[in-house]
Amino acid sequence: MVKKRRIVQIGFIFFLLVVGFLNYYENQKLKQNFDRFLIKDSFFLGAMDKVFGALENRHEIMTFVQGDLWALRVGKMRIVDPLALIGNITRTRSFYLPMIIFAMIPIIFTIIFGRFYCGWLCPMGLLGEVNAKIREFIINSNISLFDVNLSTKAKYYVLGFGLFTGMVFGVHYFFVIYPPKLISYEIYSLITYGYVSYGFFTILTISIIEILFGSRLWCRSICPGGALYSLISKIRVVGVSNEKEACNACGICDKKCPHDAVPSGAAATSECDQCGICIDICPKKSLSYSKRNFADIFNRKTLLFFIITILYFNASTVEAHHVRGLPHYAYAENYQETATIEENKTQGDMEIVFSYLRVFKSKNYMMAVYIKNKITDKPYEGTVNFLVFGRHESPDAAHSADVSDPMAHTFRAGWSYEEDGVYTVRISFVEEGKKYVEDFTLQAGNVGFNYLWIIIPFAVVFFLIGLILYKRNKEMKLGTKIRIRS
Repeated sequence: MVKKRRIVQIGFIFFLLVVGFLNYYENQKLKQNFDRFLIKDSFFLGAMDKVFGALENRHEIMTFVQGDLWALRVGKMRIVDPLALIGNITRTRSFYLPMIIFAMIPIIFTIIFGRFYCGWLCPMGLLGEVNAKIREFIINSNISLFDVNLSTKAKYYVLGFGLFTGMVFGVHYFFVIYPPKLISYEIYSLITYGYVSYGFFTILTISIIEILFGSRLWCRSICPGGALYSLISKIRVVGVSNEKEACNACGICDKKCPHDAVPSGAAATSECDQCGICIDICPKKSLSYSKRNFADIFNRKTLLFFIITILYFNASTVEAHHVRGLPHYAYAENYQETATIEENKTQGDMEIVFSYLRVFKSKNYMMAVYIKNKITDKPYEGTVNFLVFGRHESPDAAHSADVSDPMAHTFRAGWSYEEDGVYTVRISFVEEGKKYVEDFTLQAGNVGFNYLWIIIPFAVVFFLIGLILYKRNKEMKLGTKIRIRS
């Protein structure tokens, strides 16, 4: 079972690589002078062009799969990680109905098969096993390492604190610490831009922590996504069960379980990620995947958890652009899985919403503007002028473009910058003979250095070291008390 699982995990990472290269190829194909670029600068893309370049439906094939493990599109089907859904529900205190529908696919699979995503698909699951092997090798080489045994309940506090910050402050931190999101983005970033971002250093920090402090520490005790999948899998239909008549109570399965799921019981707990390790090592072959009884699935605690969840959901207001008839605008409100920067300004009766996706290495930007009359609630249908200029440029010599798109009611303009820095985007339009002009700010490329990339990983390491020292001090005091009493 373990070998099959590793084949699936490796295949899934290969799938992410293929998707990244296909999308990168198509993006380059659409640029000017692409053929010359292929022949001169990239043997790999040139080879891809010989295979795919002449296909009539090339664009549909290349872009059939897009996105990452946070939000994925396969054909017309979209899939959203449940952690992205619940994080944004608490952040916005509202529902975006399509996002809920997109998250139901992994939720339904988790209800049927349990926490299978963590064990069979998540790239961190495979990386965690590699870290465990490295740790084992170091220990076998007579090098002493720390042995931190955090409770599996710790990850629920990480999840709960993230939801708390979403409800109170309107922000959550899941997408900057969640390994599936980070790993898939780093693959995309490396292929597209040729560099790695903070996500690589976060994953590296997690790996170092697992090697030095405890095997599978992140997945077992810290990951907020693992906590959410464990909660959902409380009502899983299929799980690891133990045939007690054949079991000799040797306890090997409990010792080898990386998630403390106690497979020696009648059924493994919801911490089980269906990895199959216990099934493979059981000397009596008493463990297997099997369908659970209805009474085991729906106990009182589980029902109470889902009743509270449903009540919270019903208390939230549903706001989505499809519901309100405002097509494809306000990404920060309606497309929470997309990391857009958005500004909202008002002039007289007109509301102007400006948004863009911030990137660092790419020289291309896509900006979007939605304008509506607040009194009539009708969208603007005229022409919008985009004027972009930096602090080093004069507005008279700026990049300018007129955009008219009355069907979509969303005005989009592409723009390429030459120097990293802060730019001004001047939006102007005319409505009923009156001219409106509004300035927005756009950050292009690397604007300053974010020291959080250094502070956060080291803060995590020092925090864990503090926990270790606290635990050892407590154990020493306890040992002293026992010796005194004896």
